Amino acid sequence: MATITFKGLEAYMKQMEGLGRDFPKVVNVSLYEGARVLADAVRTEIDGLADSHRHVTDAEIKGLQEGLGIAHFWTENGKTLTKIGFEGYNSYKTKNYPKGHPNALVARSIIRGTSWIAPDRFVDRAAKKVRKEAVAAIQERLDAELQARTGQK
Repeated sequence: MATITFKGLEAYMKQMEGLGRDFPKVVNVSLYEGARVLADAVRTEIDGLADSHRHVTDAEIKGLQEGLGIAHFWTENGKTLTKIGFEGYNSYKTKNYPKGHPNALVARSIIRGTSWIAPDRFVDRAAKKVRKEAVAAIQERLDAELQARTGQK
């Protein structure tokens, strides 16, 4: 979790007053940097699925890559939240899925496993690998935004 460090309460109050209505935007921009780091790590893990899963087709992997995205931010119970997930369809069309398999269904099948696919928690693995990097990216962007908007370090 990102933290803000200030020397003295007066400096802290001055920075917060300087932000005013821009504070939610500063938070969202900063959190997006961490979400971007995580999404990039998930894309890297998706690339590795072709080697480790013979039942996952190239069309499904391409669909997962293209369908991965970061949702808009929202606030709930004083917390700013977002989701990184899969949307849309891949190009692997069947009778039951004439638009193509839903990317969320393919991802869930790989993560949870099926009767013919062993579970592979590739999203969890990606999150564990880049957790510290994502927090550092959030902190770095937050510090830069605060300095740019308030003129203080």
